[in-house]
Amino acid sequence: MTGSYTDDDGNDIEWVNFYERLNGIGLGHGHNLFEGRLHLSGNWDHVQYIRHDDWYYSRDNFKDLTSVTDDDIAEFVNALYDGWFEYVYETVGNTFYYPGREQVLLYFYMNDNTVVELRLFEGGYVGYQPLGWYFVKIPGEAFDRIFNACQ
Repeated sequence: MTGSYTDDDGNDIEWVNFYERLNGIGLGHGHNLFEGRLHLSGNWDHVQYIRHDDWYYSRDNFKDLTSVTDDDIAEFVNALYDGWFEYVYETVGNTFYYPGREQVLLYFYMNDNTVVELRLFEGGYVGYQPLGWYFVKIPGEAFDRIFNACQ
């Protein structure tokens, strides 16, 4: 489901909500969403991040992701495509979102002027904000390289 509204500054904002198995669209592999719907690979212009505290307290402290290469970002996106979605409320527990777990928000500024916001949690978890408790788990260096560059 999609929609739009005008924010307090007069900007037109578009939003999208995803529902599991809506009209036959399922979320199994990461590629179902991140490739098939959001088209991340090769379609982004630049990537920024913000630390969770800055995001939480609405501090405009976005930073360019400059300490990694485009190849590092492409490797991260490919790992995201290969990962499986999991419902972390069941697999990790209801303490997943609790304070103390390191997290950052990653923003892909796309060539079509849209922005894809991802939430990265320590341990390899990548979520798309509208999906709440559903995350793709990415093991290894592809995740760590991006996550550590945001610290």
